[in-house]
Amino acid sequence: MDLTTSQDKLIVAAVAVFLCLSIATTAYAGSGDNVEVEQYIKAEGRLQSLENKTTTWMYGTHILVRDHGTQFALKSDTLDLDSYLNENVFVTGKVIHKGVDGGPTYLSVVKIGSSLENEENREDLRPIGSVYHDFYLARTNSISVGVALNKSGLSYDLKPFENMRNVEQLSSAAYLYRSHAMENLAVTVYEGNIMLKENHFLSVRLTPAYERVSKVAGYSSETNIQKAPSIENLRSFGWDVAPADDVFKVMYENKMFYLSLAGKRKGEARLYVNFAADFSEEVKTKVFDFIARSVNIDESEVREKLIPLNEETRTKIKPVIDFTDKKAGEALKTELKWLESNRIISGLSEQDLGAIGQVAKVGCAGVNSRIFYAKWDYPSPDEDFDVRPRENPRWMPYADTDYPLVSGRSGGLKEFQKEEVSIPDEAPQPSLQALIKDLRSELSQTEDRLETLKTELSEARETAENTVPIWMYGASMSVTIVAALGAVYFFKRKGSRGDDLPLSSFLLEQGLEDMTIKDAEIFRKILSEKRFTVPEIAEGAPVSRNSVRRLVNKLEENELVEQAGEEKSPGGRGKPRKVYRLAENIESRGERAV
Repeated sequence: MDLTTSQDKLIVAAVAVFLCLSIATTAYAGSGDNVEVEQYIKAEGRLQSLENKTTTWMYGTHILVRDHGTQFALKSDTLDLDSYLNENVFVTGKVIHKGVDGGPTYLSVVKIGSSLENEENREDLRPIGSVYHDFYLARTNSISVGVALNKSGLSYDLKPFENMRNVEQLSSAAYLYRSHAMENLAVTVYEGNIMLKENHFLSVRLTPAYERVSKVAGYSSETNIQKAPSIENLRSFGWDVAPADDVFKVMYENKMFYLSLAGKRKGEARLYVNFAADFSEEVKTKVFDFIARSVNIDESEVREKLIPLNEETRTKIKPVIDFTDKKAGEALKTELKWLESNRIISGLSEQDLGAIGQVAKVGCAGVNSRIFYAKWDYPSPDEDFDVRPRENPRWMPYADTDYPLVSGRSGGLKEFQKEEVSIPDEAPQPSLQALIKDLRSELSQTEDRLETLKTELSEARETAENTVPIWMYGASMSVTIVAALGAVYFFKRKGSRGDDLPLSSFLLEQGLEDMTIKDAEIFRKILSEKRFTVPEIAEGAPVSRNSVRRLVNKLEENELVEQAGEEKSPGGRGKPRKVYRLAENIESRGERAV
C-alpha cells in the first residue's frame, strides 16, 4: 500500500497501536486467570448462632446481624465464635463468596472483638437508646429475660399504669419500673409483635443492672517494614498470599498467633502480629524467627520493632446481682402475677405461669430469643405466612424453634428511644384512688351477685313445699347470702355517714389521690406523733427515710405539715434534724380521720 499522504500514515499508526494494546491486554488477562484476589471485610453487629435455624443457604456456623439489617454468614477454623454469642462484636473476615442460594456474604473470620470497650457501667438500670425493634440488637439481651404474651385468649390494658406511682412512661405503649422480685432489676412492659402480620400483644422484659468485666484476649503489635519482601519467598514459607496489581496482602495464622503483611510491591509494608492470651516465650521466639527468615530481616530488628506487645482486652457485661436461670424464672413469674393482680394482663393460667418460669433462662431476650407461645409450624422461611398450627403448641424460647430470624426492620418499638430515664427507688404500687375504685367495683359486683342469689332463692322457695326448712337449700348458699348482706350493710351504713374509709377520704379531700397504701400508713403515724423528725417516722416502719422524706415534702407543699422552726440533735456526730408538726387547721381533722 502506497502511503503517500499524512492522513494515511496516521490511520496505519492508530491501527498498530490498537493491535499492540489488544495483544498486551490478552497476555495480561491470561497471566492472571489463575490468580484469586482475596478481599477482607470489617463489620460490626450482633453475633448469633445458625444452629437450629432454618435458612435458604447451607453455609456458615454463625451470622453477624448489623443494626441496619445487613447480614454476614461466618465461620472460623481458629477462633471461638461461640464465646461471643448474643454480643455486639466487630469482625474482620476474608470473603469466601458473595452469597449463594439467596444467602448473605460468607466470611472466614480472622479477628473478632467486643464492641463494649468504651461502654460505661449501667448500674442505674436505664434502658439503652436506639432500640427500635423489641430490643433487637440490645447488648443487654445476653443478661436479660423476656416473654411475649402472644397466646390466644390473653388480653392487656395499660391504663392502670396511669394511676400508679414509681412508673416511668417510655412511650405511648411502653413503661419501665423497678422489679418487685429483686432490687437491682428493671422491668419493661411494652407492646410488640413477633411478625408484622400478627396482632400486637404485651411483652415483659427483665434486665439487671450490670458492670463491665474485662479480660486479656491477646497481645499485638505492628510496625513498618522499609523494604517490601519477596512474594515468592513469603509463599515458600507458607504465607497465604493475596496479590492484586502492584499491591499485596499476605497472612499466616494458627491457634497461637496471627500475622498479616500488606503494602506495595515496591516500597514500605505494614506488619501486624497478634498472639493468643496464653502464648509462651517459646512461641514468641519462634514467631519472631519465622518473621525474620520469611520477610528477610534480622531477628533483632523484628524484636526492636514489635516489642513491647500491646495488651488487647475483651469486655463483657455481667449482672451486679446473682441473676441465675432459676431466679430469672421466678422473677418473671412474680412480675406476671403482679401485672395480672392489677388488671394489666388477664387470661394467664397457673399452667402458663409454670411453663414460662420453667423455660426461662438468662439470655432469652430480644425478638429472636425471648420466650413466646409457639403455635405455628413454619414449613419454609418464606416471608409469606404459609404456616400451619403446631400439634403441640407451648411456651418456649424463640431461639429454640425453627422459625426464621426476624429482621430488625420489621417494625416494633420505634418509639422506644428515650435514654435519659431513671428507675424509681421503689417498685410501683397502685394509688389510693385506684384501690378505692377497685373496692367499689368489687362491692358493686357483690351487690349484683346478692340480687342473683336472692332471685334464685325466691324461685327455689316457690317450687318447694311449705314444710321444707331453709337450711335444706344448702349451707353454702346460706353462708354466701349472709356474708354478702353483711358486706353491703356495712359499706352502705358507712357510706351514709359520709366517712367511708375515713383516712382515705381525708387524703382525697386534701388532693392527695395519688398516694399509696404505704404512704397512708406513714401519714397515720405522722398524725399520731404530731411533732416528729423524718428518722423518727422511718424508725420501726418497713420504709426508707427517702420514702418518708418524699411524703413529708408533699405534705408540706399541700400545707398539711409545717416546719416547727427547731432542730433535734441525733446524738453523736450526726447533723441536727428538722422538726415538723401538723398544721393547726389539720390537726383536729386528722385525729378524727385516724
